[in-house]
Amino acid sequence: MGAAMDTCRCNDKAKDELQIDLTNEKVKTLFAPAGLGQMNVDKLLSLAGSLPVSRDLTNTEETMKVLSIASEILASGMSIEECKELTYGSGATKTPAPPVLLSAVAAAESKLLLRQTPPHHMVCIFAMYAEKNRIRTKAEHVNGQDFMSTKVMQLEWLYYGEQGFT
Repeated sequence: MGAAMDTCRCNDKAKDELQIDLTNEKVKTLFAPAGLGQMNVDKLLSLAGSLPVSRDLTNTEETMKVLSIASEILASGMSIEECKELTYGSGATKTPAPPVLLSAVAAAESKLLLRQTPPHHMVCIFAMYAEKNRIRTKAEHVNGQDFMSTKVMQLEWLYYGEQGFT
């Protein structure tokens, strides 16, 4: 997120869990392409057949897979419009791709759109009313999505490597 935001900090209780050091190699690996090989039409369609048909928002690994696939799409230089046509259930394919792939295409498109915006300071407000279960991890509650940590990671991925944003 630029020099001013090399680290994300939250309240004291969650600080240790949510602090993300963008110079950390482990974090860079999370944001790196999935290592699926050169993304192309055949690889995208093959990937669609290997992903689950539903999305589990309580599964953080699945969310990170979305970002990893999105990075792969971006690194390939493949047209987002072509990706959307192949995955959204219109045009050449009548059935939408699995939600993980749809989310990855949308995330890749978001990153491309961000690059077209002028420099800005991003603020995120979380609606917290009655969210005492979703904010927890899956280990803490059956419906736990750890949504605060997940959203922070998604935003870090979105802004990672971009200039002029805080």
